[in-house]
Amino acid sequence: MADFSSIIVHKTAELLTTCQAAEKKLEGYLETKMERPDITYELLKMIMIMDELLEYVEPLKTVGEFHGLPKDAVFGAKKPLIFSNERGWDFRPWFGEKVSLVKNCLKELYKYWETDPATVKLVEDAPMTPI
Repeated sequence: MADFSSIIVHKTAELLTTCQAAEKKLEGYLETKMERPDITYELLKMIMIMDELLEYVEPLKTVGEFHGLPKDAVFGAKKPLIFSNERGWDFRPWFGEKVSLVKNCLKELYKYWETDPATVKLVEDAPMTPI
């Protein structure tokens, strides 16, 4: 594919669809129903999409690259996509940062979603943030 923007748009649309599927499962949670919906599939799928987007910006090194071979000498080595405009500005670091932040947030959300609320211990003298 010569047009890399279509890859990014497709993956972003897939992410949005997955978010909407998770949102539908969460409707009414803690309002009308107390049973926690299972959105682990959607969370894992979103993390995988973020991994794929990161792979376009910062491809993982192959075994040969870890041992010091140049990318051109290694079969299967991927080069990062170049995100630039007509002025030559490279948006790859910016895009990589945003994708990494979303991925880290999804990982934290997954960690807290798997926590059983019954195991959380509340303490009386917990510090409060003033409003």
